[in-house]
Amino acid sequence: MYHLPAYLALERWVLARTVVVVQPSGPEGSRRLLAAGARQVLVIGGDFNSEPGMEVRPSAGSRLPLRDESIDIVVCIEAFGALRSTDRRELLRESHRVLRSEG
Repeated sequence: MYHLPAYLALERWVLARTVVVVQPSGPEGSRRLLAAGARQVLVIGGDFNSEPGMEVRPSAGSRLPLRDESIDIVVCIEAFGALRSTDRRELLRESHRVLRSEG
């Protein structure tokens, strides 16, 4: 399911930033962030194809397949509520690892 209000709320924060979207249910939210001016949108665990400006990568379990301090924003809207508490904690640890200091 596409969570339009949550993505709308993020639009003002993504301008010229590198954004990671974790396990979205479809490409609509990621496209919205790209249209709002994100420099790049990396999708982890999406079940759709990459598009210009939006790279889709397979899920790597609980690890985000990204370099340390390489991302400005990490978003997990659709999948977060369905994650087990241990997986949520791991996603938060991984997000902290990949986020730049001002992320």
